[in-house]
Amino acid sequence: MPIARFSPFELLLLKSRSQVDTATLLLLAWVLVHRQHVSEGQRRRRLAQVTAQFRHGHELGPVMSIAHSQDLQAIQLAAEVVRKECGAERSLSIIHQAITVATDDGELSLANHYILRFWLIC
Repeated sequence: MPIARFSPFELLLLKSRSQVDTATLLLLAWVLVHRQHVSEGQRRRRLAQVTAQFRHGHELGPVMSIAHSQDLQAIQLAAEVVRKECGAERSLSIIHQAITVATDDGELSLANHYILRFWLIC
């Protein structure tokens, strides 16, 4: 029997204390990597600030790497986990967080416009 090969994001989900928090973390990181005129350090600090109450239990570096790589399979999986595991109130809260992170500087990049639209149809 062949050994199952898991993607880096699937491994994070398997090791996570909260799969919903890990999935949300990736989706918010995806928004942050598309913020213009923001350094990598600022992105990581902002992600840490927004997700301080999360129970994912792992470092932000691997999540940021996945977000930077634009791994659409990981992003799709994250969106499916959030959609399946969250009720309407939590989903709205996550969308609100994403909008806040995307528009901290008052501008919405074109890429983040598309990302937020993706979330709304998931």
